[in-house]
Amino acid sequence: MSRSKTRRKTTPVRRNVRKGGDFQRLHIKVSSPRIVMHQVMTVLTKALKYGTCLILLSLISYGGYLGYHHLYKDNPYYRLQAIEVDTNGYLSATRVADLAALDLDATVFDIDLDEVQKVLSKQPEIERCEVE
Repeated sequence: MSRSKTRRKTTPVRRNVRKGGDFQRLHIKVSSPRIVMHQVMTVLTKALKYGTCLILLSLISYGGYLGYHHLYKDNPYYRLQAIEVDTNGYLSATRVADLAALDLDATVFDIDLDEVQKVLSKQPEIERCEVE
């Protein structure tokens, strides 16, 4: 049996050369019901993972919000119990609470001390005030 010689090419072929040697590109898109089902299941799996993470994060944040309200906002230990006014006799504690528009059922976390001091210092009958 005779051996055949490899044929010499007369025109050079341009090839894409990158790392790892030369290769030729071949673009083929194959579609079958099984491949499409696999792609759909991959997308649904990712959506389920992201949805589960989103639900868990929202439940954790909602639990933190409820815990904050339970421990601080709705706790009876932090309710405003007394207003001490050190005055020369013209202002009473109820008058100060009315001027500052204080909610007497609120907790100490609901009261903005800077705002109360600004409102009280604008009153003509008050020369100087410190709110603590």
